[in-house]
Amino acid sequence: MNYRILALALAFAGLAAPAVAAEVLIYHDIQTDASGRIIPWAGPPAKAYDHIVRLVWNFWIKMRQCPNGVPYYMQHQVWKPDQDDKRGLGGDQINMALSSWTLLYGYLGDPAVRQNMIYMADYWLDHGMSKPSDVWANLPYPYNTELHSGQYDGDMMVGKGYLQPDKAASFGAELVVLWKMTQNQRYLDAAVKIANTLVRHVKPGDNDNSPWPYRVHAVTGEVRQVKSDDGGVYLASYTTNWTGALRLFEDLAALGKGDVALPPHATDSRRLAQDLSAEDQQVGALLRGRRTLVGHGNQCRHPRLVHPRASGVGSQLARASERHPRLELQDVRQPGVGEVRRRRHQRADGIQGARQQPHLAIRLS
Repeated sequence: MNYRILALALAFAGLAAPAVAAEVLIYHDIQTDASGRIIPWAGPPAKAYDHIVRLVWNFWIKMRQCPNGVPYYMQHQVWKPDQDDKRGLGGDQINMALSSWTLLYGYLGDPAVRQNMIYMADYWLDHGMSKPSDVWANLPYPYNTELHSGQYDGDMMVGKGYLQPDKAASFGAELVVLWKMTQNQRYLDAAVKIANTLVRHVKPGDNDNSPWPYRVHAVTGEVRQVKSDDGGVYLASYTTNWTGALRLFEDLAALGKGDVALPPHATDSRRLAQDLSAEDQQVGALLRGRRTLVGHGNQCRHPRLVHPRASGVGSQLARASERHPRLELQDVRQPGVGEVRRRRHQRADGIQGARQQPHLAIRLS
């Protein structure tokens, strides 16, 4: 009898217990279907996608202005709802916005998106370019060292006068896209000027120097020197963020614009990629714009090394090297290759897939 009473008491206690609150993820209760799988909180997937995309756009375009009347997103990299963050613009911030809005305009077809792209490009061209007489002429400065000055005049880390050629190349690539959208000659002319400056300064890369430096003083041409923790000095002469540069040169070459079609070190590898046979197309894709491919570690010491993780790429490289005499297969397991070094400012791009033969490299001979 006592067991029955206890069972009834527990049953009534369960009925009286409060309902378990829904689990919250960031701002919303987690929604699930009948089988317990998480589903979008804003409705069916297609509707939810559209809803989220429009939320992002509305947040951006309605963002408050700074005290000088310039939109917050043109002068700050970190959003704070109740105050202006002390940090200025992010190095590739405008470039990434232009790239994203190209896709957004294609999706929404909203003229306001296109107009915002025009505004951002015009503002940077009007308030952030190095002088035509500078050593590194007609390139954009990536940072506003005086927060609400309305001017871009330097680098966030090292101050006034310094710029980053890789960010300039990305801006040039986006300007070509904007020219195609608007037919405004100003954008194509600015892109050509950026490319011409890069061509005049391109150099063969090596172990410590990419074809263009990471940070350079626009007026003097000095590559930024940085003191290391051990008392040594090294140059900010290396970065791997050159996708924008390749896009810029390819677009201008197709249009027949600029001083030269392509930097010499890019031309050879691209021509080689075009010569590869049909069964070597994956290798060709990996080779475009690069002298060397290597699979070793997450960072590479050479400015034209990239980590190929495509499935079976090791065997493909081996087969390609047998058929193409200009390809030389190397074993790169010597000490130091792939070593993570403090002087590297940006990581080499990774190509997703299985790591089958991480010690193999392929090099133009």
